[in-house]
Amino acid sequence: MADSNIATNGGKGTIDEKKLRSYEENWGKLPEVERKKIVQEVVRDLPPKFKPMIEDYFRSLNRMHGYKNP
Repeated sequence: MADSNIATNGGKGTIDEKKLRSYEENWGKLPEVERKKIVQEVVRDLPPKFKPMIEDYFRSLNRMHGYKNP
């Protein structure tokens, strides 16, 4: 099985902290469609094991700003 490789999402597995802070600061002003895009963008390049944690983080932002979570 010399051709076998572990699958990755192709990204570095890092998050731009400045960008994340900007999302957090503006979360309550963003429309739902934009918030969903941000969550997808953030988790896209991360290993799958981190996706639930990041989604939980954004769900907590939704609750803080009075939005319903999907």
